[in-house]
Amino acid sequence: MNKKFNEHFLIILKYFTYSYIIYHILCHFESHLTNFIAYQSYLLLKLLLNDVILIQNLVYLPNIIISITEPCTGVILISVLLAYILTVENRLKYYVFGSLFCILLIYLGNIFRIVIIGILANTFGNGEYIHNTVGFVFFPTITVFTILLWSKIKKRL
Repeated sequence: MNKKFNEHFLIILKYFTYSYIIYHILCHFESHLTNFIAYQSYLLLKLLLNDVILIQNLVYLPNIIISITEPCTGVILISVLLAYILTVENRLKYYVFGSLFCILLIYLGNIFRIVIIGILANTFGNGEYIHNTVGFVFFPTITVFTILLWSKIKKRL
């Protein structure tokens, strides 16, 4: 049992080390990503709502203003999932495809999260509550969904 515990402990330690290193590499890109995410969120919101205006990282809706800041980039979640891929996968093609898949899915999912928050907060008000509630539901859901979907896709590679 002690040997098995040590193996599991090392896997967990490896995961947290990867997560920490990856985040500290990616966090330098957060400020650059805010305008991209703001623009893409703006485009989707413009399709769904009237009178949507984008100025830098601020999306103006009729009833609220959404500020896309560095935490909105999803870099923390991307770091966590990349660390997962690096920890559990053992082949280079799985590292590459798994990493690209996770980054893309989390990035797009995060834009949809911002759009959902914008629509709900614009419609019902109470933006902070909606932001926190949607985030609380979104992050664990997209994490589990991404891992399960990656597991299915990996079998076909």
